[in-house]
Amino acid sequence: MKFVELVLNNKLNEAKEQLVARLTEITGLSADQAGNLAKFSAATGKNTKEYVSSLRTAALTAQQTNKIHISDKELLSSIAKLSAGILIKFQNNPKALAAAVIEAKKLGLNLEQVDKIGDSMLDWESSIENELQAELITG
Repeated sequence: MKFVELVLNNKLNEAKEQLVARLTEITGLSADQAGNLAKFSAATGKNTKEYVSSLRTAALTAQQTNKIHISDKELLSSIAKLSAGILIKFQNNPKALAAAVIEAKKLGLNLEQVDKIGDSMLDWESSIENELQAELITG
């Protein structure tokens, strides 16, 4: 039984490596970025091909709606660089993740920057303190 499991695991690893190689070839992603996308897809329970396809389809729809263009490489590399915290927020919804990347791009930001802005807006104590400091400085 262990031999069969070993063979299956090797086959799955080979398939994953081939898919990562194909992603780097087609989109120009680095091996690390393509590997991250493979990890992210595994976290959602989808295979990498399905996950990337969902991202690309959602991004295309969001691009058409917002009249903005983002290349597949830019989309996928920006997602591959995201922090674990952001990915957890979007873990089971790659379509919403892709749409959020497009919306951030529309604002001239990336999703990490938008997340930081949101966090700072939720930090009332810090915001009030910063406002008081600004009032002291400006008179």
